[in-house]
Amino acid sequence: MSNLKVIKTRIQSIESTKKITAAMKLVSSSYFKKAEHATQNALPFVRETTRILKTILHNKEVKTFPLVRGGKSTHHVLVVVSGNRGLCGGFNVNIGRTANAEIARLQKEGKTVSLMCFGEKALSGLHPQNRELVEQHIVPEEKVPWVYASTIVDHIIKKVHKEEVGTASIVYTAFQSMLVSTIKAHSLIPFEDCLLENNKNFKEKEAFTPPLLFGVEPSYLSLVKKASENHLKSQLYFAMLESRASEESARMIAMDGATKSSEDMLAKLYVTYNRNRQAAITSELIEIISGAESV
Repeated sequence: MSNLKVIKTRIQSIESTKKITAAMKLVSSSYFKKAEHATQNALPFVRETTRILKTILHNKEVKTFPLVRGGKSTHHVLVVVSGNRGLCGGFNVNIGRTANAEIARLQKEGKTVSLMCFGEKALSGLHPQNRELVEQHIVPEEKVPWVYASTIVDHIIKKVHKEEVGTASIVYTAFQSMLVSTIKAHSLIPFEDCLLENNKNFKEKEAFTPPLLFGVEPSYLSLVKKASENHLKSQLYFAMLESRASEESARMIAMDGATKSSEDMLAKLYVTYNRNRQAAITSELIEIISGAESV
């Protein structure tokens, strides 16, 4: 009977866990829909900021502007965008692994690397020696407002203009679908291409066609400056939105897997419980019959 009590206690424990994981899956599903909606809403803005910058650069070649072509300094800022919470499979660990590989590549090229981490779990996957490179660690609220992207980019721009930083890039998770997300390393400075090109669902289907020549007031340099700053902020903001959607989809998949595993474990435990219970009943019947025969 003691064995039956142990199995019954374990069944009750797993049933409680199953209820929790099922509830967390529903919560993650709600968060995921909001994150996906926010990503889709930001898409037109990101496309337009990129088109504006491409148009400006097409009509007049820019060779020296540091926010577009990169600065002279060998200092590189790597922005690592991770999740805020756990229980999402290997989401945060994989981001750390990619960041470690990117740091090693940059250092091999002779760059001095510093990190700006966004998300509470950003440090969890980094090597201990790479954690010493962290210059700033931002833990955001549940929502991903524009102010976080703006703050990080303003900090980088200030250092670029002071020639303390020459280049910058980002490690984030590109959201493909509810089941597929891929970790990407994308260059912010110098400008190479739009971050949307990393995602087959978001990339432009038609080739970029520059408009006709146009005039600029008050100066071309001020336009390049403003356009490049807005482009950097929109790129980082969209990366944060994609990472948030990827995190919630990963958590939803993880909780769904945990719920199914609980169901499998319960099915096996119920079989074991019923088998042991039947054996105990049979044993008691044999004892009763044996006692009756002896009388």
